[in-house]
Amino acid sequence: MILTLASHGLNHSRARFLATLVAVALALMLVAIQLGMMAGFERMISGPLDHSDADLWIVPAGTESFDEAATLDMSARYEALRVDGVASVSPVVVGFADWRGKAAHATTVVVVGADPAGGGPRPWNISPDLLPHQTDDTAIIADMSYAGQLGIEGGGQLVSIEGKTLRVAAMTTGIRSFTTSPYIFATLTAARKIMGLSERHGSYLLVKLAPGSSASAVQAVLKTSLPRIEVLTATEFRWRNLSRWMFETGAGEVLLAGAVMGFLVGAVIIAQTMHTSIRENKKQLATLRAMGASDMFLAATITLHAAITTGVATLIALLASIALVHIATVALPISFTVGLGMFVVALACGMSLLSAAIAYRSIAKTDPAMVLTE
Repeated sequence: MILTLASHGLNHSRARFLATLVAVALALMLVAIQLGMMAGFERMISGPLDHSDADLWIVPAGTESFDEAATLDMSARYEALRVDGVASVSPVVVGFADWRGKAAHATTVVVVGADPAGGGPRPWNISPDLLPHQTDDTAIIADMSYAGQLGIEGGGQLVSIEGKTLRVAAMTTGIRSFTTSPYIFATLTAARKIMGLSERHGSYLLVKLAPGSSASAVQAVLKTSLPRIEVLTATEFRWRNLSRWMFETGAGEVLLAGAVMGFLVGAVIIAQTMHTSIRENKKQLATLRAMGASDMFLAATITLHAAITTGVATLIALLASIALVHIATVALPISFTVGLGMFVVALACGMSLLSAAIAYRSIAKTDPAMVLTE
């Protein structure tokens, strides 16, 4: 009975129903794409940190992000190794450098140098047979997506970074940088050579704890032992990195505002459609109330009506968003995961309930006798 009444309004004006579907689907697509771009930003920004094996990071005081590294005195490494619970401390070098590929191909890159055995940032999305190149001090690893910008065609090509000649030994796929300056992975020795640093200097220190050690306890001791530099957990450094690029630059707020706008637009469209449908079927609904239909029955009918519209629009939006992600050739990767899809569905349910509640208010306050005598 409820389903029959709910679907009656949809069949009553198919043109309006189709127009509503398209409008709500576009609004939900806006939500999905905006949130997918936020997820893509997050993946780019935190990529090197997510592919590091560190419990704690020792960073120069005032460090705002992984890419914007200052110089750190490596004497802190020996101080950290004296602390109980510390298993190893590995240096990492990060810095912007001048890249020269072919003639007329000059750009700025972010050099990342670490010892893979020490848990430092390492390239991912790379063929297993190319992993030995990570220990070659004459080799660097770049990403295919920046091949045109870097002026390279593949492995084996010689390039110049800060005047130092190195060989492109391997290419990764899908490793992008939020700053648009490509990540170039090298050994710790090669990175120091490129950046002109001695063994006494680096950018960060990665601390791995012994089994059973408390990260918070070791962090507290290190903060006391190293008062002029900062000691952060992996989670804290990751959040600081995301905060720097997602929110201080305003990129996150813009995308989030777009998603909120899409949600509100969709809710308003459904609410307006529901209001129109109720107005056209006011006498039928008033008759039901006069015959003894409960408020719960009417609310369920209106809610199901909104749910059918929102559900079909959500399915269209999700399928269209997935297709767009797969065919898009934009520079910014959009990350559309199962979790994101479920979140969009949850938002659509909230949109449906909000619209139904707004529409129900107009009939709940109506006197059946007044309507039937009109």
